[in-house]
Amino acid sequence: MRPRAFVPLAAVVLLSGCNVAGTPPGASPGRAAPSPAPASASPDAHEAQSTQAAPGAVDVLTYRGDAARTGAMSGPGPTGTPSVRWTFEAHAPIGTQAVVTHGVAMVVALDGGVHALDLVSGTERWSATTGAETHGSPSLADGLLIVGSNDGAHAFSTDDGHVVWASPATGNVRGCPAIVGHTAVFVSSGGVATALDARTGAKLWSRSLGVADNSSVAAAGGLAVLGLQDGSVVALDLTDGSMRWRADTGTGARIGTVAIDGGRVFVPTLDGGGAGSRTITTLDLATGGRLWRLASPGDKSTYAPAIGDGRAIVEGEDGSVTALDPATGAVLWQSRAPGLVEVVAVVADGVSYGASNGGFAFALDAATGVERWRVPIRGVPYGALVTSGMVIVGTSTGILYAIGGSAQ
Repeated sequence: MRPRAFVPLAAVVLLSGCNVAGTPPGASPGRAAPSPAPASASPDAHEAQSTQAAPGAVDVLTYRGDAARTGAMSGPGPTGTPSVRWTFEAHAPIGTQAVVTHGVAMVVALDGGVHALDLVSGTERWSATTGAETHGSPSLADGLLIVGSNDGAHAFSTDDGHVVWASPATGNVRGCPAIVGHTAVFVSSGGVATALDARTGAKLWSRSLGVADNSSVAAAGGLAVLGLQDGSVVALDLTDGSMRWRADTGTGARIGTVAIDGGRVFVPTLDGGGAGSRTITTLDLATGGRLWRLASPGDKSTYAPAIGDGRAIVEGEDGSVTALDPATGAVLWQSRAPGLVEVVAVVADGVSYGASNGGFAFALDAATGVERWRVPIRGVPYGALVTSGMVIVGTSTGILYAIGGSAQ
């Protein structure tokens, strides 16, 4: 993801009181309320099973659905003619993806506010704070909500939000930690990777990378993989932080959060490398060797793919959506999002989901790229999650949207 040009916090609070930040008429700021009017689905929307959310909803424990950041989620997503089911006002921009466990959605806002919401109604169960500016998405592990912020790492009980532990050892964290077993790996904007015990916050190891990193950590195959701001990618052993390999993409551009699937590391280059530097490059997970590379359409920033069912679906800043063969990089189909995009795609049940700066959450058929539906939202969106018949996405206005289907 590119750095967000967020609205100042004070401005967001003032705007929300004027009902221009996306809160439905009659709703109180900080409370959930249903949308007053459903949005229209495209003609390709299809009917399926009930989408009513339930407390037994499938958990989404981390950014992009798993530590490998594949973007694959169990779903299901909305069916029929989707509309906004409820919204929640966080009083600060939301630049993180929410997570879900046991029928509760949890989201962290830029001001460090942590909000736990009933997944069905959007009613707030509890709230807490990191006490510092927070840009990274949270993860769930060991009954804790774990998140990095400008002053270190924080862990809250998922039951009531009380602080279980906090650690300054990670430094300034701008992305999401990768948690494997009881090991949580963070990377700081200063370029230091640090592993903590997810249960206690005790430091396990640290490793200087020599280059700044503001992305999220990905993990698979016993490795933590990080994309750096000089165009290189590093793989560290999860057990002790030792360097397993370091690869130069040759672009000189800033690397975004990588995705790992099928023994391949999908590396998006974002900006800073000059003309022709924006690509998707795949590396071998075991060695770091280059496998294939695809130039970004329009030479715009392209984000890590959502991977599933033999497709790697890539969204670009220019609104392009491209499905690739993960093994070869061959283009399977190309489509367009309804507006510019700074959100990585996610996939569930044969559908690709995204959100655009043009003001829509949207869904495309993952096999063909044909649009199934779009629903208006306000603000610059961040990562979406899909579970229990809903898409949940927050935006720079401080609104968390829950979009559900009409099929019952």
